[in-house]
Amino acid sequence: MSCLQRLWSAARPGTSRHVPSPLTATAVTPAQCAGHRTPHAAPVVKTSLHLTTIPRRWQFSSANTRPVSESFRTVMRHVPHPVVVITALDCPTLKVHDTGKRSARVPDHWADSEIPHSVARGQDVDGSSVLGPLPRAMTASSFTSLTLHPAPTILFNVTLPSRSHSAILASRAFNVHILSADQHGAKVADLFARGYSNAPSSSIGEHGDGKRRRRLGLLAGLDDIGVHVDGQQQWEDVWLATLQSSAKDLSVMLQELPAPLLRGPGILHVLQCRLVNLKLLEGEESRHFALVAGQVTKVISTPTAASEEQFERRSHKCALSYVDGAYRGPSPAVMRHSTISSSR
Repeated sequence: MSCLQRLWSAARPGTSRHVPSPLTATAVTPAQCAGHRTPHAAPVVKTSLHLTTIPRRWQFSSANTRPVSESFRTVMRHVPHPVVVITALDCPTLKVHDTGKRSARVPDHWADSEIPHSVARGQDVDGSSVLGPLPRAMTASSFTSLTLHPAPTILFNVTLPSRSHSAILASRAFNVHILSADQHGAKVADLFARGYSNAPSSSIGEHGDGKRRRRLGLLAGLDDIGVHVDGQQQWEDVWLATLQSSAKDLSVMLQELPAPLLRGPGILHVLQCRLVNLKLLEGEESRHFALVAGQVTKVISTPTAASEEQFERRSHKCALSYVDGAYRGPSPAVMRHSTISSSR
């Protein structure tokens, strides 16, 4: 069997190496990017093509046979993107009869290490189990302003499944942290670009500072870089008040829980946001903007690259950016990012 035959054989459904088709144009966190070679190397757009399933000699055999997703990845790697950290609070209510895949009455998107701690703190209120609050955070590279009128609105993408996305949907509130362009900001972004594999282990104690750090989950790592989390005592107080309440609609009360707010080195500004129903934007607000999505069908270099080597050299040039009223080019790198792919 030739190399090409083995490649397509590996791509057939039912085999251990399945290559999904067409690219999914969903922006991802820096943790899911690879090959940052330039100062302004930007996070790429995630594709559904898994390079590990394709022999290296077939990945870049020629400019004509290179998959569109790979050309797109190479181009977008050098387009500057803003990097922000988004935080939210996850505190779901579950009915007594609800079951999860891991454990009864536990949301499927929660990590195994989080279950015993939060379930132990949960209490039944009017037939629902109110689990202990868990802060969530993610680094996003697709953040942009959408409109100023009738109200300032921002937009970003999330690759699913995502714990942070589940928290935003549950609480309907989140904070967007604008980071400084220095080592401090880079460390904050890098912490949440690595996903929940870096969350504090179960060895953290249940008393004093250990108890506080455990309840912060992934955000406990901020202590090591001098960043403080505001709102923890407030969300604990609201949660306890909810447990003692006789209100029937617990989901409304739980939406009063404040999203974690980060303060310290590397944090320039914080945008406190409420979740917007995009369907509602089709009304009055639609006069001010339009959301457009497109599937990339081909990547063309201008002038046309005569060889794969020419395409590679050209694609390594940083794209133009615009900051503070000026068009800008590449600048010295602040910090190199090690690529670790994990769930957020």
